[in-house]
Amino acid sequence: MINVTLQCSPNPPSELVTSYKFYDKGQFLDEVPVAALLLEDVAPGSHIYTASGVNILGEGPLSDSVEVNLPQTKPGKVLNLTVMLSVV
Repeated sequence: MINVTLQCSPNPPSELVTSYKFYDKGQFLDEVPVAALLLEDVAPGSHIYTASGVNILGEGPLSDSVEVNLPQTKPGKVLNLTVMLSVV
């Protein structure tokens, strides 16, 4: 299971922000009252995250995007296994 935490910083004046919206490839994920969002059990592959601030006047512009590539395959075979013995 892969968890991802998205965290952003509000652009001053931050006291005007009442919530934050988070997106993946433009698709709405969630709106929360804090500048962080925990995504649990994220699917493997490419994700492009953005966020925006919201107040009583509406939603502000989207943040710059951040791309994350989560592993899509299991790791390869482990090589060079060794054993060390200690006599005490």
